[in-house]
Amino acid sequence: MPSSAMSSNVEKETYSFYDTYTVDSDIDIKLPRTKIQFKKLDNGFAYFREDSEQNTIEKSIPSMKSIQVTIAPVLPINLPAKKTNGLIFLRLDKQILVTPESNVEISIKVPIEIGIFIKSELSADMLDVITCEPMHSRFGLYGVPDGGNLCMYSKVSQIYDKYPEPYVWAKMRITIKNELKQGVKIGKFVFPITAHKVYYKQKSTEVHIDDLTARVYSDISGENMELMKTVFETAGEDWQVSDAGTDSSASFVMDKGFD
Repeated sequence: MPSSAMSSNVEKETYSFYDTYTVDSDIDIKLPRTKIQFKKLDNGFAYFREDSEQNTIEKSIPSMKSIQVTIAPVLPINLPAKKTNGLIFLRLDKQILVTPESNVEISIKVPIEIGIFIKSELSADMLDVITCEPMHSRFGLYGVPDGGNLCMYSKVSQIYDKYPEPYVWAKMRITIKNELKQGVKIGKFVFPITAHKVYYKQKSTEVHIDDLTARVYSDISGENMELMKTVFETAGEDWQVSDAGTDSSASFVMDKGFD
């Protein structure tokens, strides 16, 4: 692995950047709380991964001389299993008070997973997917037990200045529009994360997910909050798209509370 591809200080360790690497011999990929190795064999490569909970996986990759390996952030929908129809439940560690008939913009942490891809001229096939924070691999229920929505679940906080912890979090901006004539407290967001794209910078650890607009309104059923994707404006910067999601137009109405 090229020495220029190694940087970033997390927990006083040096980890691998998001990038594509040409692998033609034994290498180690360094990620927080995760050990990854590629070993060169006579007829290809062996892949080994061990996570922080000592779970291991081994795979073989037939190849003549070398392989192209891409490390990139992906949507947090794969672990522990795909059972949520793409919904994610983000619980804020502190509620937000939005005054009557006003708009506010915040930035929050959003969990990510990391994909290991084998790249060819025609495609990039996912070899493995990992999380560097096992607490993100949890489910939550929005609504009542017999009719609620099963979601991926994570407790998150606002971002005020620095980028969140690399390899664990991405950044997302949320615009909250309160159409009510009274203030509201917002403590959670539930929405289809599969509508969003994941953006990252090569030879870096910066990750951003498409933004979100949350509209608070009332109808005959009571107070609701509708959440819709807002495309992340890259402003001409060198962002790569690693995960394009599966549903570009989905929205979700939180009609079972959002405080």
